[in-house]
Amino acid sequence: MEELKSVDELCAESDSEILTYEEVTQYLSKTGRKRPLVLCGPEGVGCLELRQRLAEFDKDKFASAVPRKV
Repeated sequence: MEELKSVDELCAESDSEILTYEEVTQYLSKTGRKRPLVLCGPEGVGCLELRQRLAEFDKDKFASAVPRKV
């Protein structure tokens, strides 16, 4: 079983900086175009179910992406 380490211990062992917070701002599109909403998580957490419920809740606001060949 892997030993759990604190953030301080991980930072001391790592050569790279670990970012724990990044400030974000709200972006409002002026064109009215739909923007992607990315749902990700480990298998079994319900991303597919959430996507289906969002689409059923407001079909004008949420839609599935249409894949296209490149």
